[in-house]
Amino acid sequence: MDKYSAAINVLFLSAMALQSWHFVEHSVKLEQHIVQSCASCLGILGNYFDPVVLHLVYNIAVFAPFLTAFVLIQRPDAVEKELSEPVTGPKKDFVEEQDDLL
Repeated sequence: MDKYSAAINVLFLSAMALQSWHFVEHSVKLEQHIVQSCASCLGILGNYFDPVVLHLVYNIAVFAPFLTAFVLIQRPDAVEKELSEPVTGPKKDFVEEQDDLL
């Protein structure tokens, strides 16, 4: 098992939990819009915090763990190994085929 696996799992699960709460918040706002006909409904936590800032915090709180997990998945040792392999140019047949198209 990879040394980053546990951290990646925790990050993905926490991001999914936060996104689930974000979805519930949007569902409540939609229900408020349909039932109460409000143009800009506050939702659950919007009654206590500025809704625009709250939504920004939700998005950052969901994005940050996903980004961190992605960085851990693409960890430097894996990238270094990939970069150390020799890079070859396009195959000759492909180049000739492209010249024929022109």
